[in-house]
Amino acid sequence: MLQELTIRARLLRGFDRMATDVGLDVTSLLDSVAIDRRYLREPEFRLSALSVSRLLERASEAAKVGDFGLQVAMQQGSPDFGPLALLMREEANVRAALRTLSANLAINTDAFSITLNEDDEDPILMQNFSLDRVTSGRQLVELTCARLVQIIRQLIDPTWKPQLVCFAHPVSPYRHRAYTLFRCPVEYGHDFTGIVMRQSDLDTPLNGASMDLRRHAEAYLKTLRIGSAVRFDQRTINIILSLLARGETSADLTAAQLGITRRTLNRKLGQLGHSYSTLLQSIRTEIAQTLLEENVKTLSEISYELGFRSLSAFSSWFRKSFACAPIEWRRHRVRENEAVHHTGRFSETYLIQA
Repeated sequence: MLQELTIRARLLRGFDRMATDVGLDVTSLLDSVAIDRRYLREPEFRLSALSVSRLLERASEAAKVGDFGLQVAMQQGSPDFGPLALLMREEANVRAALRTLSANLAINTDAFSITLNEDDEDPILMQNFSLDRVTSGRQLVELTCARLVQIIRQLIDPTWKPQLVCFAHPVSPYRHRAYTLFRCPVEYGHDFTGIVMRQSDLDTPLNGASMDLRRHAEAYLKTLRIGSAVRFDQRTINIILSLLARGETSADLTAAQLGITRRTLNRKLGQLGHSYSTLLQSIRTEIAQTLLEENVKTLSEISYELGFRSLSAFSSWFRKSFACAPIEWRRHRVRENEAVHHTGRFSETYLIQA
């Protein structure tokens, strides 16, 4: 099983107010995903990222507000990244600040990572989601993207706007509100989620230079890193997840993304009782089961999600892993779920209605 991903409660600031403004029962919503309301007032508390994603989706559905995540971000205004924001402001320029954010983001959440891609003329701050292979929710994706734009505005200027914001999920009927927040064109259905910037944005100098303040911030962040205990294997999983949709599954590329050699990758995973192949197998197995049971995506789409270059390659792997064809496994699970429904078991129905 994949390690549970978490997100600090500080990233949900504004949810309470937004939900209340649209007439929702906040306590019932939180209870439906097993989140205690008092945790929202504890910014350092780590919540289940999957529960947070479900919370935002249920709030969006209940309020019939399709861009609920974006509106939460607009309610909050300036994001609270805690001591990490302080350390970013002490960097020489925006490029260095975003690299610091990338290196330390797991302090606040391991549900997604960011990479600054400068391969093309226009740099892209890309979001790589660990959750997007096991949940179809768009609200958390849009909320966190908005948070990133807001923190860049803190660094550069409150009036700053990206060249373009891209989302991998389908087009939204609420594009006008996205434009209002991002102040730039917003496009959907891309093969990545990210913020297209300018080289001049990255070169923007920052005013911070206090070494004493920087040392204090770094010392505090070190204690948070220890407390969050982000394991090496989880960081490796996050990278594998981000590469799968590109059809890339090689250990060499994963090692390069981690900034180490393949030999070091194998050694570090071995120390934790893993190998690269068993880790990849575990990830694919869990995602395959989840997507097949959801019964939404086609087999070809699932094959692509898992990084297989053809449906036949996916089917062959699935037979070896589960001793049956994927379509047979899906039909069996659908029948099981229908049987549970007809016997009157209501726990999941209760959760959806709560």
